[in-house]
Amino acid sequence: MMKTLSAVLMMSAVALSGCVVRSGPANATPVSGPVQTSGGSGSSAIVVANQSSNTICYIHISPSSDSNWGPDRLGATETVGPGASRGWSVDPGNWDIQLQDCQHNELLEQRDVTVAGAGIQLTYQ
Repeated sequence: MMKTLSAVLMMSAVALSGCVVRSGPANATPVSGPVQTSGGSGSSAIVVANQSSNTICYIHISPSSDSNWGPDRLGATETVGPGASRGWSVDPGNWDIQLQDCQHNELLEQRDVTVAGAGIQLTYQ
């Protein structure tokens, strides 16, 4: 499904269900030092650090040029709990990142994040 259509459908579902979409503050900072990552053979990394009280159950990462989010990067059994972090190897470039809670409510969406060098750490607070 296209990202924009996905966002419209999600917002419609949220509006109809009475749920609140929480977009906590986030920042993307360069990664310093070695990072353990998985998934992909890129020379950079995207690390998601969860410094909130929410559990992140779904993470979508796709090239900014792609109109689709692609599959959930955490899979069926993995989550990123409060205080934890998780990283993925990616090629340098611009990426879109979406975090969701366990009910598929959007916690954060960052578009056109530039990843270069060792990579970036996106901190969700």
